[in-house]
Amino acid sequence: MPEQESFDRLLEQLTGNAPKAEPTPETPATEEEQLARKLEADRKDKVSGFKLQLDLDDFGELPPSSTRPVTTEPPVAEEPVESRPQPMPLGGAVRTEPEEELKPLPPPSRKKKKKSKGYSVGAALGVILGVLLSSALLSFVFVSAAVDLLGLTTNATLVDVTIPEGANTREVADILKENGVISQKLIFRMYSRMSGGDGTYQPGQFTVSADMGYDNIIAILQTVAERETVTVTFPEGSTLLDIAELLEANNVCSQKDFFNSLKNDDFSADYDFVKAIPDNPNRLYKLEGYLFPDTYDFFVESAPYSAICRFLDNFDNKFTTSMRSAVKAKGMTIDQIVTLASVIQKEDDSNADISKVSRVFWNRLESPANFPKLQSDITQMYVDQYGVSDQNIHDAYDTYVCDGLPVGAICNPGLKALDAAIYPSTSDEVAGCYYFISDMESGETYYSRTKSEHDYWVAILYG
Repeated sequence: MPEQESFDRLLEQLTGNAPKAEPTPETPATEEEQLARKLEADRKDKVSGFKLQLDLDDFGELPPSSTRPVTTEPPVAEEPVESRPQPMPLGGAVRTEPEEELKPLPPPSRKKKKKSKGYSVGAALGVILGVLLSSALLSFVFVSAAVDLLGLTTNATLVDVTIPEGANTREVADILKENGVISQKLIFRMYSRMSGGDGTYQPGQFTVSADMGYDNIIAILQTVAERETVTVTFPEGSTLLDIAELLEANNVCSQKDFFNSLKNDDFSADYDFVKAIPDNPNRLYKLEGYLFPDTYDFFVESAPYSAICRFLDNFDNKFTTSMRSAVKAKGMTIDQIVTLASVIQKEDDSNADISKVSRVFWNRLESPANFPKLQSDITQMYVDQYGVSDQNIHDAYDTYVCDGLPVGAICNPGLKALDAAIYPSTSDEVAGCYYFISDMESGETYYSRTKSEHDYWVAILYG
């Protein structure tokens, strides 16, 4: 039957077994042919819809050959995923239900951790340490102020202070602090105001000490200064013992207080040349040689510390910058020059031939291989005046025993002796001389180049 044949051909085409129909020239179709074509078209539509539905279910998109509009239900999404592809109509041939526009999901929120308001262990320790340090500092300030105010110190050194005319409390506090009488200027000024001391301080020189306390210090400074003065002359070549005896004899201070101050008080902070003096256990007194012999005015019953400072101030002024430069140029120290000058001073008290005597000693110092010892008789007598029995100390000063200079000065030389030590004579008379001897009656000095020549003069003068 024609209908059966048309249906068979349609199935063959659907299954892909039928060969493609060759185009034929159009001819008028009969009713049967038209009916067959209609049936074939209906079946193609059904098959296309069936295939389209299969493709959409399996792959989510339409085949390119689909031309018939098909209505599909939107897929049910288990959970929204931004990157998952959505079915789209192809060629505008497929109609789908409208869907809401998918928006990108916000990133998952993370709860911010709250910062701990508590301190870390390190911060807590820092706070505790700061509190402890602050407390310690306050305690130290309080204790220092109390010690200063009440004079609870072992420093009983008497000091002479000079208060100028019209000095106010601030200036008075500065003077007391500079002289080591007080350590807390602000506390002193506050106490002076509270105690009524402001405006009552008298001009003049006063003797005070750190252990007096503010009350006693203020009372002394309020007293009109009417102090007796005394003029004392110290000869060149005086020893510390000589100076102490003169100070006591003129009622300036006692020998005991004078030597206690030499031994216990520190003068190195104010005088660089004192600071440079080497420490040696065999040296009797470090300041021997530095108490410049001169004429001074002292207050009666003065403080020994202040009296000693007067001598040191004078030495500092007399030993000029040019002299210090010359000492350095010779490769010597101030202490070595002072020691040499003290020996020269004692060997020639008249100062007549002092530069020539210096040349003889320099000749020996510059020839240590042949003349290692100065062999000055006067150095053997120095230690005896202090009643010292220690043989090591004796040997350290005895230039017949020790090499070169003695351990320290044996007196306090004057300016001429210091100059001679720095600038020895250049005379031909003493060039190459290593010995000398003085006539005690005439004061004349004889110089020798050899030991035999020296012995000759000794025999003539004292034979």
